[in-house]
Amino acid sequence: MEIVVPRGFDKMKQVASEGGADFVYANSLMGYRLKQGGFATPIAQMYNIDDKTVSRGKFFVHRDSGITTISQLRGKRIAFVSPLGDGAYLAPRAFLYKNGISTQEYITEVFTGNLSNSLHQVLLKETDAGAMCGVNYRLLSEKLALGELNIIAETDEFAETVIAATKGIDPDLVRRFKQAVLGMHETEAGKRILAGMRDLKIQRFVPYDERIEDITRKLLREAKLEP
Repeated sequence: MEIVVPRGFDKMKQVASEGGADFVYANSLMGYRLKQGGFATPIAQMYNIDDKTVSRGKFFVHRDSGITTISQLRGKRIAFVSPLGDGAYLAPRAFLYKNGISTQEYITEVFTGNLSNSLHQVLLKETDAGAMCGVNYRLLSEKLALGELNIIAETDEFAETVIAATKGIDPDLVRRFKQAVLGMHETEAGKRILAGMRDLKIQRFVPYDERIEDITRKLLREAKLEP
């Protein structure tokens, strides 16, 4: 097996459409975009360590900031991991708009590139607040000293990561790969692999349920990214 790491949605779309990969592991937003464009078909989704296929984002601030509510984020700098993220951007952005805060008018968006950078930006007071998946925040709190941070709000649910088969690959390969992925938690070798994926929130994988797309569509509308 060869792992390909395309940077950004356009490169992922190119890899998926030009035969550069047979399967794609992507967050629910990118998986949704790939499916809508006809580039890939989701076959499985993450069942996270909270026993769910969904999670929620968290907004966090430095405890000395004086910020205790979402409304106080107007005019502030907020650290997001990536504009392509679901828990790291889509769900928080939708939550801000639901609370009357346009990200284009009332805040300054800072994209940090990874989860640790977002935490450090707020710890060092380089940004006023940050947002990320709540499960990721909890996992990082097991390794980093986050006692100086306070969580001030929780977003609506977003769907967890998906595995998708790219367009045009052998259906038998898709069937066998899907069978292997969905059965990992039933074998000792698979359990060992999954245990090493805990830091990625992964408990196991379950069959893809297209109803989670309703969650993504709802967030896209609320975030003013789709009509």
